[in-house]
Parts: sequence; structure tokens; C-alpha cells
Amino acid sequence: MILKPATHCALLFLSILLLALNAAGWNLPHFECEKYDLTEFYSADLKAAVNSNPDLMETRLKQGWSYFKQNFISGNGLVNNRRLEDGVVAGTEEALSKGQGFGMLLALLNNDQEEFNRIFEAANKFLWSNESKSYFFWLWTDSSYKEGAATDADLDIGLALVFADELQKAGYWKPYNSATITYKKRAMEIIRSVRNNMCSSDDYLLPGDNWSSAAIGNLNPGYFATAWMKVFNNYQSEVDFSAVIDNCYKVLQKVPHYNKGQAPDWVDSTGKKASYGGNKPYDGLGMQSAGIMAQWRIAMDALWFGDPRAIAYCENTKLTLTQYSNSNPGLILFQMGLYDDLGRYCENTNTCAEAAMWSCAILGSKNQEYSVKGLNSLVLSKIMGSTPASQMHFGSASDSDQVYMLRQSISMLGFAAITGQFPDVLSDMRDSSCNPLINGPVGIKSPLSLSSKSVDLSKQQEIMVTALLDRSAPWKLTLSARTTEKSQIITGRTDTVQYVFTGSGWFTKETVDVTLEVTGLKPAISDSLLKASFKITGVNDYPQVEPGGVLMLHDLENGSAINVLGGSWYSYNDESTSGSSVVEPSETELLVAEGAGFPGYGIKAKFDVDQYAGVGMDFLDSGAVDLSMFESITFNYRTDGDITGLLFMLATSNITNFAFNQKSIEASSEWKEETVLISDLKPPFWSPSSVMDLTVSEKMQWQVQGVGQNGTLYIDNVRMKLKEGALPGNDILLPYTPIRMSLTPAVKLQRVNVCQIKNSLIIDDEGWNIFTLDVFTLSGKRVMRHHFTHDNRPGRKVISSGSINLPAGNYIAVLYGKNKVRLSRGFTWK
Repeated sequence: MILKPATHCALLFLSILLLALNAAGWNLPHFECEKYDLTEFYSADLKAAVNSNPDLMETRLKQGWSYFKQNFISGNGLVNNRRLEDGVVAGTEEALSKGQGFGMLLALLNNDQEEFNRIFEAANKFLWSNESKSYFFWLWTDSSYKEGAATDADLDIGLALVFADELQKAGYWKPYNSATITYKKRAMEIIRSVRNNMCSSDDYLLPGDNWSSAAIGNLNPGYFATAWMKVFNNYQSEVDFSAVIDNCYKVLQKVPHYNKGQAPDWVDSTGKKASYGGNKPYDGLGMQSAGIMAQWRIAMDALWFGDPRAIAYCENTKLTLTQYSNSNPGLILFQMGLYDDLGRYCENTNTCAEAAMWSCAILGSKNQEYSVKGLNSLVLSKIMGSTPASQMHFGSASDSDQVYMLRQSISMLGFAAITGQFPDVLSDMRDSSCNPLINGPVGIKSPLSLSSKSVDLSKQQEIMVTALLDRSAPWKLTLSARTTEKSQIITGRTDTVQYVFTGSGWFTKETVDVTLEVTGLKPAISDSLLKASFKITGVNDYPQVEPGGVLMLHDLENGSAINVLGGSWYSYNDESTSGSSVVEPSETELLVAEGAGFPGYGIKAKFDVDQYAGVGMDFLDSGAVDLSMFESITFNYRTDGDITGLLFMLATSNITNFAFNQKSIEASSEWKEETVLISDLKPPFWSPSSVMDLTVSEKMQWQVQGVGQNGTLYIDNVRMKLKEGALPGNDILLPYTPIRMSLTPAVKLQRVNVCQIKNSLIIDDEGWNIFTLDVFTLSGKRVMRHHFTHDNRPGRKVISSGSINLPAGNYIAVLYGKNKVRLSRGFTWK
């Protein structure tokens, strides 16, 4: 393939294509089947949030999993039962078998085989009994343990192992064998043990394996994992759970509040008070911490297998969650809690965990009229967190949700279910639309190839990277620079591997290695078919910006409201929301005041606030810039008067409801330097799904809000720090030059565009009289001057090729108008 000049349309199409290929919808390694797209059951606002940010749900689950690993998985692999007791943290030195089960399921859903194995091995070491073939020690501490398997825990661990075995058989996970223990061997031991030791002779699911004759009178509906048992039936044929599943539904249909979709903690086989119920809250007949789990377990049977009994139970929850149709979508949250033996709500029990379980039941109803009202963004916010402090853990810090292992586990498992991230992996591995490896390992039709072995980026050349598989499969391309160690990763899930290397952000002459990895590839395929390399022989000039360095966006010492990228300061208020806030001065140019900075010139804005008001700065005079290579934004500020705090916001064009990601900043009567990590900017609580896309960053804002927040805000020296070793893209590099920074325009930049069309240089302007054009290299050397002696009126101006003698590369055009006003534009000449 011949090297060719870059074409923006082609690059845009490729970017969109790659984005679509990478929007997998979950963290699992195989394809997401269409059946797991549940958005038809979401409210309009929740559906819009998902559509605007396809990666939101899997990213949020992965964040929650990271928090879980850091806070609840001990060094020995046991999941600690951390919680609060009387306001004091407890349980850090104890582990539950159910915690191991939850941890293994979460590790699997996040495609974390390493952590899955660590949790599994800890369960085998500390909790397993070879005699009973169960995780017999349901509670473990350093000094003691409690005997007897907890059926729900063994069911969860068994399901996780079945799914792990299927993933490894298909080639998505690595084979596992530790001291003769394999996923399949241990899964089969658990399945046999549950059926033979944790089910009665008359086919009732018992709460454990050592309850003897008392078990039949003490059943826990929260353990009725009917979908799990159906998976076991499909996995093996040694034992059959069909009769047990039937009895689970028979018991459930007899419980006191079945018609409201409420499952009690403990009952006997007739649905009445359990023999040990007198020792439980509400005699065991309330839907408390055990019974609430039935909402999730039964809902999974509705979602995976469409069992009409499961669907009917889930639909009954409408008579408990009666506020689902209220015009206030948040009122349903006050019903998503625990219930007593009379079916009455227990006050202050609606944590993120309960909200997650009830949401599963709403979804399991398969009733769109119910779900599109009940599954709204406020409910999802309750589950996954809605404040900057809770963007890693699930739930709310005000409810101390982050302290509880069980709340975090249950919230994430429920969240995974309602967002289509908890699939029946066994079924998926037998479905070619989900598992491209079902017909065996993937082959290579055409090996990894490059359109050229070298590329001169200063001449706007490109390299096409291609390969062809024999069918669609997950793949990853890695570009690794030998000198700078810069790397770039591109992923996809197609049979055609294709990527155009344009060199954006690459500024060193060096060799780049390209490696292709394909999931499920035939072992016999040689590495030589998956590797290639090319040399960067020429690079663009770039300004004095050090990798990982700091770019001064505006120190305001030019006395102008225009920053070095061409964007302007502005003020705003709450007029659009019927507020009466005032910002003075209202004129943009007058916001910059001598003596208001630290030191010299700075921004000075006086506020009289009703609802909110603020000042901001556009990055460009129009359009957006890519800030994904930046780490932080720093500025100096001070306040006076009655201002008690600020909101710093970064506005991106993907957010259209003004829910800009933000961070709170304290007021300061003295000059203070504030560094805001971009990773600390989070969506506001009222729109948690509004996650910024840094590649389309438009502006930053400082906002004062609340009645009585009157005073003055001073800002100076706004700068941005690059990530270690990183350089910005050309959208920032081109304008950020010594020439650009030396300009001191007296007015906001006009809409002027400079570009190449065929062999001519075109200047388009709207209402500005241009007299002279200077062209500079990015290092500041002038290489061309052109006078518009006959036609300096507004409109299109054409400089023909005969007047241009420029090598291919990037340049800065400096345009001069009347009254000595100057402005500049970056352009590329090919």
C-alpha cells in the first residue's frame, strides 16, 4: 500500500469504527450477545445516559471491583467481612464462605482470572472440607471457625467454577490445575455435595449440610438460586436439580407476602414460620438481609431462562414498589428496603444493596410498563454512587456503604445483572454469536503486514497496519517504541484487523514494534506472522513543550481575555433557570484587570448570587481539544466577601445537560495555588452517568452557587500538566508556539480559517479586514509573507501555488488587520 497524505474524513471514520468495536458492553472476554442488551427496559433518561456513554456501565463495575480488591481481599486471598458494629469497624479478621463466592463471581465478571484464582485457592486452603466435599467452615477467623456449609455460598462458588471452566475450555482463560484441583473437578464436587447433602430426601433445598432432621422446617428463600441449579443441570448429567427447583417455587408461592414479591428470611416447607423462626427478627417471616437475596436469585431465572414462575414473582413486586408510577422518579427509592412480617417497610433500610436487589426484580418482571418507570437514573445512582467521593466504591459514604463487604458485593452483583453484565456464560460458550471460538482455535488468513517499513511524519505520511483472521475474534494491536518506550494499544472484535498509524503525538525518530494478539489463536501459528516493525524517519517540529511538562494556558500578562490557544474568558449566570444572579463586569474584556493577578494582570469577577453564577474560559475560539494526555490543571485564586466555596468544572461536548464534571474547592482569603487532578473531576450527584470525554474538552469554569454567596473571585496563572512522558496532540501543539504566545490581540478572535485546498492556501474570515499574512514554522522562524494589497475585504482569500514555496509540514499563519490587531491559526501544508 502506498503512503498517502492524511485525510481527516478517513481518520474520523476509523476512529468511529474502532470505538464501535471496542464498546463491548462488559468486561468479560467473549462477545456480548444481543440478548443482554436490556436498554428496552430502562427509563428514557437512563437509556439516554447509556447511549451517550456506551462504556459507562462496564467502567463503573471495573472501578467497583478495584475498590473491592483493595479494601476487602486480604493478603492470604480471603475476603474479609468488614462492616460497622455500633459505629466501629469490625470483621477485618474474619471471612465468610459467601464472601469467597461473591468475590469469585465478581472476579469472573471483571475478567480477572488472577484474582479469581487467589480467592479460590484461599477458600480451598481455609474453608474446604474433603470429608464433606463442601466449604464446610462458613465462618473463619484466625482463632476459630464455625462448621457447616452455607448452601448459598457453595452454590455461588459452584457457579463461578462452572463459568471459569467454560471460559478456559473455550480458550479465553488460561488452563488451571493446582495440586490436582481443577475448576471442573471442584465444581463437580460442589454440585454433587449440594444435591446429595444440602437437599432433603424429598427434594427441598436446605440451608446447609449439617442441619439433620431440623432442616426441612428451616428453609431460606434467599438461597433459592434456581437459575444456578439450571446451569448445573446443563453442565453435567450425574445429578438432577429439577425437582429441587420445582420445590423452591412451591415454597415461594406459599409465603405470606408472595403476592407482593416479598420473600421471608426463614420458613418451613409450607411457607409458614420456621421451627427456629422464634430466634429471628419478626420470627423469620420478614424480608430482611437473607430474604432480600431472593430478588436477585429469582430474577436471574427470569432473565436467563424466562421461567414464568420467576417472572410472576418478580412482577408481584409492583404491589410493594407502588411508587414506580409516581411522577417523582425518586420516591420508589424509599420503598426499596427491608420489610417486616406484616409486609411493612422498615425505616432507613434502603441502602445501595437493597436498591440493587429490588432493581433486579423489576427487570425480572419483563414488564416494560413497570421497568421503564422503576429503572431510572436516580435508582441507578443510589446503587453505583452519585458523589465524587463514591466514584470508586458503590453506594453512598453518608450511609457508610463503602465500609461493608456485603453491601459492596451485593450492589455490584445486582448492578451487573441489571446492566447486562451478568450473563449465563455456559450458554454463551455454546452460542456462536457470543463465542467465536466455538468451532475451535482462530486461524490467520493474512499475517500482520505494514504498508511500508518507514514513515516520514513531517511529510504527513501514514502506515496502514492490517491482518485477516479466519473469523471474528477479540484482538489487540500493540505499538511499542524502542527509544522512548511510548506505547499505543488498539483493540477490536472483528475478522479484519486494520489500523492507520498517523503519528499524532509521536515526535521521535525511532523504531516502532507492532504486535498482534488474538484470543483463541491456534497454538501452531508462528510469532513471525504476528509481529512487524517500522521506522519513523522524519518528525514534525514541535514547540518547547517537554514530555510530562507544564503548559501555561493563560498567565493573563497580555492584558487580554484571549488565552494562548485562542479561547476567551467569559462570565455566566442563572438567567436561563429564572435566577437573578449578577456578575460584574459583564463585558468579557473587562474581566481582565491590572493588579488583580498573582502578580500583575488577573481575572476579577464580583458576584451577587441567587442560584449560581461563574466565570469560565474556552480552550479555543471554537471547537474542542483533546486533554486525555493531561494529568492536572493548576491555577492561583483567592476570594473575598461571603463566598464559602467554589465548584471547578471541566466542560466536554459529550455532556449536553450542563452536568459538567467537577470538584469542590474551598474559599481562600489569601492567594492559594490549587491543583485539580483531572481524575478527581466527577459528575454531579444529580446526573451520575454524565462522565466526561476528555477528547472533546471545550472549557473550564469556576462557579459560585447558593443564595448569599456574594463577593469577589480572583484567578490567575492557569496551566495544565501533561502526564509523565506524554505530549499533547496537534490540536494543542499547533497553537501553542512562541509565535502564538507572543500575540496580544485586543479583541476576541474572529472566525477565521486557514487551510490548504489542492495547491492553494485559503483564508476564510467573517467580518475581518486582513492586510498581511506571515507564515512561521513551529519553532518561530518566518518562512513566508504575503500582502493583500488589492483585496482586504472580508470573505475568502486565495493564495495560489505560484506564491507559495513551503515544504510539507505544520505551520502557524499570523494575520494582521487594522488597528494592529493580530491573530494566528495553525495549518498543515502537504
